[in-house]
Amino acid sequence: MRTQFSMGWSPLFHGLLCLAFCLLSSSGFAQDRWTIQGQYLALNDKPVFLTGANYIPSTGWLMILENWNPEAVDRDMVALRKLGITCIRFPPLWPLLQPNIEEVSKEKLARLNQLVTIAHRNGIDVQVGPITGWMSGATFLPKWADGDIFTDARIIAGEQKLASDVARSLKDNPGLQGYDFGNEISAMASMMNLHPTPNQTGRWMDTIYQGFHLADPHHPVINGLGGFGGSFDIWTVAAHSDYLPVHFYSYFNRTMNMDPWIGQRTTYSLNSSIAHAAMTGKPVLVQEIGCSEAWVPKEDLAKFLRLTLMSAWAQGAAGYFWWGSHNIDPSYPVPTSDIVLKYSKPSFSKGIFDSLVFGDN
Repeated sequence: MRTQFSMGWSPLFHGLLCLAFCLLSSSGFAQDRWTIQGQYLALNDKPVFLTGANYIPSTGWLMILENWNPEAVDRDMVALRKLGITCIRFPPLWPLLQPNIEEVSKEKLARLNQLVTIAHRNGIDVQVGPITGWMSGATFLPKWADGDIFTDARIIAGEQKLASDVARSLKDNPGLQGYDFGNEISAMASMMNLHPTPNQTGRWMDTIYQGFHLADPHHPVINGLGGFGGSFDIWTVAAHSDYLPVHFYSYFNRTMNMDPWIGQRTTYSLNSSIAHAAMTGKPVLVQEIGCSEAWVPKEDLAKFLRLTLMSAWAQGAAGYFWWGSHNIDPSYPVPTSDIVLKYSKPSFSKGIFDSLVFGDN
């Protein structure tokens, strides 16, 4: 049984997800102009509620840009669209895009562009987060970035180049929704034992934000942090993002210790997180939320999704992205050459994923 953090669950789950996403979605099949209107994202001047998922390719995991398989991407997009998904967040691994500080791979950029095109052909827009050096318990860093990624001027220049090159490559693709800095950079900082001040992270965020926006002023930018506070003060983040993320997991937030999983307090803690981010005056995207059969009975998964999706919409969020679209095959080996894994959980010394991210066979 392989069901953890998966979109491929029971027919009941399929039906509820499709119904809820279709009811709340209004972005359609084409993308022209994304803007910010008050607390919402707007497509062609019409406010939209993004209904989406974090895209983990079903074939080849996030190494798909290395082992390119456009047919598999197309199959995934067809399946996601049938569920009612209209937008995905895709985190390409940083070392694949930028193996050297002065080189952003033209081949990988072309494949990323093709992935966005395939998604758009299936009625799905894409949010791209290129500085993804953290994922599922592991740090995936290019060797040249093994240092203080927030204060080392040489590394920062390389990061800004990546943001700029990605934006120049994708800006004219009609399937592009916008840019994310990268997956949970705050978690990556913690794993690397980096403790920049809010002023230092503010300068860093401004550099990366400008890297995206100077190359492409027409698509919004979000910084997909795992939470606010400490080095990532919410007001500093808001000053360097067009809208703000909420990453919410009852298990990791420990709210399930106070109430049943399918309970008002557990569910409403999501509303509290949205309201906290919304106080900055920026739109708020529930960018990551998920539940697992390791935590709740299978029949409660659809209930959890329905309650939190409707709660996010009612609280005024700009969208809701489930984590994640597909399971990870437990036999898939994490590549260890040319990628810095030393800040990862101990299991990654042998390239093995944490058991939470795949189901038991």
